[in-house]
Amino acid sequence: MAISKGAKRTDGLESADPVKMVVEEIAKKSQTVADLFLIGVETQLRGVDLRSWRWDELDIGSKVLRITQNKTKEAVEVELTETEREVLCSGTLNLAT
Repeated sequence: MAISKGAKRTDGLESADPVKMVVEEIAKKSQTVADLFLIGVETQLRGVDLRSWRWDELDIGSKVLRITQNKTKEAVEVELTETEREVLCSGTLNLAT
Protein backbone atom coordinates (compact mmCIF):
# COMPACT_ATOMS: atom_id res chain seq x y z
CA MET A 1 0.00 0.00 0.00
CA ALA A 2 1.46 3.35 -0.99
CA ILE A 3 1.07 6.76 0.54
CA SER A 4 -1.17 8.85 -1.70
CA LYS A 5 0.72 11.24 -3.94
CA GLY A 6 -1.89 13.91 -3.21
CA ALA A 7 -2.16 13.31 0.52
CA LYS A 8 -2.44 16.84 1.91
CA ARG A 9 -1.84 15.75 5.46
CA THR A 10 1.52 14.07 4.78
CA ASP A 11 3.01 17.06 2.94
CA GLY A 12 5.12 17.91 6.00
CA LEU A 13 7.13 14.74 5.53
CA GLU A 14 10.35 15.03 3.57
CA SER A 15 9.77 11.49 2.37
CA ALA A 16 7.05 8.89 2.74
CA ASP A 17 9.70 6.17 3.02
CA PRO A 18 9.74 6.04 6.86
CA VAL A 19 5.94 5.69 6.90
CA LYS A 20 6.10 2.92 4.30
CA MET A 21 8.70 1.06 6.37
CA VAL A 22 6.55 1.30 9.52
CA VAL A 23 3.43 0.14 7.65
CA GLU A 24 5.33 -2.83 6.19
CA GLU A 25 6.64 -3.84 9.63
CA ILE A 26 3.20 -3.52 11.24
CA ALA A 27 1.62 -5.51 8.38
CA LYS A 28 3.87 -8.47 9.20
CA LYS A 29 1.82 -8.89 12.38
CA SER A 30 -1.54 -7.38 11.43
CA GLN A 31 -2.74 -5.95 8.13
CA THR A 32 -5.73 -4.39 9.89
CA VAL A 33 -3.50 -2.44 12.30
CA ALA A 34 -1.23 -1.42 9.40
CA ASP A 35 -4.26 -0.17 7.45
CA LEU A 36 -5.52 1.82 10.45
CA PHE A 37 -2.06 3.29 11.00
CA LEU A 38 -1.90 4.37 7.36
CA ILE A 39 -5.36 5.94 7.55
CA GLY A 40 -4.28 7.74 10.73
CA VAL A 41 -1.18 9.14 9.04
CA GLU A 42 -3.12 10.37 6.03
CA THR A 43 -6.11 11.81 7.92
CA GLN A 44 -4.21 13.08 10.99
CA LEU A 45 -7.18 12.05 13.13
CA ARG A 46 -6.61 11.48 16.82
CA GLY A 47 -6.36 7.83 17.82
CA VAL A 48 -9.56 8.07 19.85
CA ASP A 49 -11.38 9.44 16.79
CA LEU A 50 -10.04 6.64 14.59
CA ARG A 51 -11.18 4.05 17.10
CA SER A 52 -14.66 5.51 17.43
CA TRP A 53 -15.77 6.11 13.84
CA ARG A 54 -18.27 3.80 12.23
CA TRP A 55 -19.14 2.67 8.71
CA ASP A 56 -22.28 4.84 8.73
CA GLU A 57 -20.03 7.93 8.99
CA LEU A 58 -18.28 7.02 5.76
CA ASP A 59 -19.44 8.00 2.28
CA ILE A 60 -17.11 6.32 -0.19
CA GLY A 61 -19.13 7.74 -3.10
CA SER A 62 -18.47 11.34 -2.11
CA LYS A 63 -15.00 10.42 -0.79
CA VAL A 64 -15.72 11.92 2.63
CA LEU A 65 -15.53 10.67 6.22
CA ARG A 66 -17.78 12.65 8.57
CA ILE A 67 -17.00 12.34 12.26
CA THR A 68 -17.59 14.16 15.51
CA GLN A 69 -14.23 14.62 17.16
CA ASN A 70 -14.13 13.16 20.64
CA LYS A 71 -12.03 15.92 22.24
CA THR A 72 -13.64 19.01 20.69
CA LYS A 73 -17.11 17.58 19.95
CA GLU A 74 -16.87 19.37 16.59
CA ALA A 75 -18.21 17.69 13.46
CA VAL A 76 -15.55 17.48 10.78
CA GLU A 77 -15.39 16.17 7.25
CA VAL A 78 -12.20 14.51 6.10
CA GLU A 79 -11.66 14.18 2.37
CA LEU A 80 -10.45 10.65 1.72
CA THR A 81 -7.30 10.12 -0.30
CA GLU A 82 -6.94 7.41 -2.93
CA THR A 83 -4.99 5.29 -0.44
CA GLU A 84 -7.67 5.62 2.23
CA ARG A 85 -10.42 4.66 -0.20
CA GLU A 86 -8.37 1.66 -1.34
CA VAL A 87 -7.87 0.51 2.26
CA LEU A 88 -11.52 1.02 3.17
CA CYS A 89 -12.77 -0.82 0.09
CA SER A 90 -10.34 -3.72 0.55
CA GLY A 91 -12.51 -5.36 3.20
CA THR A 92 -9.68 -5.84 5.72
CA LEU A 93 -11.25 -3.50 8.28
CA ASN A 94 -14.15 -4.57 10.48
CA LEU A 95 -15.50 -1.36 11.98
CA ALA A 96 -18.46 -1.16 14.32
CA THR A 97 -21.77 -0.21 12.74
